[in-house]
Amino acid sequence: MVSSAIQHAMTVPGVAVVTLPGDLAESETQADARPFCVPEPGAVVPSDATIERMATALNNANDVAIFAGIGVAGAHDEVIALADTLGAPIGHSLRGKDQIQYDNPFDVGMTGLLGYGAAAEGLKART
Repeated sequence: MVSSAIQHAMTVPGVAVVTLPGDLAESETQADARPFCVPEPGAVVPSDATIERMATALNNANDVAIFAGIGVAGAHDEVIALADTLGAPIGHSLRGKDQIQYDNPFDVGMTGLLGYGAAAEGLKART
């Protein structure tokens, strides 16, 4: 888990947080740490068939809500345009906040422990 967190923080780039329950953190372990390397960052691009399935699902949906995380980095305007086309509210994660909240007329806030009830309700009502 720690190796995965380090790789993520180094390739995204960003921050990774590993949270352990107190009883686990106090436990003894015999596991050996395994070596790892930090891979070069890459891009994940969906296939044409996946894009077609997504477009069909969106076109056939009555209600759509967008939940934006760090994956929207660099695509703010495109996500806003999609929300405008779909008439969809946009909720976001803590890591997605800086990427999508500004200049966003569809923003319903952040969900989760530090989030707002409006975001949770806006996304819940549409699922």
